[in-house]
Parts: sequence; C-alpha cells; structure tokens
Amino acid sequence: PMFPPHHAHPGLLAAPHIEPIVSGNLPPGFDSSTCRSVYVGNIHLQVTDSLLHEVFQSIGPVEGCKLIRKEKSSFGFVDYYDRRYAALAIVSLNGRQL
Repeated sequence: PMFPPHHAHPGLLAAPHIEPIVSGNLPPGFDSSTCRSVYVGNIHLQVTDSLLHEVFQSIGPVEGCKLIRKEKSSFGFVDYYDRRYAALAIVSLNGRQL
C-alpha cells in the first residue's frame, strides 16, 4: 500500500513534534532556545527523586534530576536532553501538585 508522505514507516514510531512555545507562558529569564534545565520549587517532603524523575519523564527524556531537601519544603532541578522538553514541562506542569 502507498502511504502519504507525512506518515512514518508503519513499523517506526516518530518522535512527537513539539511546536515552538509562546514565550509569554514561560518565566522571565528562561531562554527556550538554550535552557534545558527546569527549576522545581515547593516540592512536598514526601516526594522522592524517583517520583520527580517519573513525573518529568512523562514530558520527555530526562538527562537527570536533583532533589534538594530542606526542613519545610524541597526544591529540585530537572535536566532534559532537549531544550524543547524543558519549555514544554514548564508550561505543562507549572502549578501541578504531586
């Protein structure tokens, strides 16, 4: 059978296409053309490194994450391989509670 040019080979999965994100949705100072890291603040004390990784991995491939624990709340950094996933994570997960 013939497939239209926009279809990938049926046995291959194409990576999802990510549209450029309007900079108004991103925090001031975040450069979506270069930044691959996402700051995550006000993390509940029961959240673990693996849970943080799992949640952000749902957006795209995560290079690594670091959770810094404090007495009353924690914060962390999530590093993506691709800067577009960092921007998508900020827009998609901002305000989400774990």
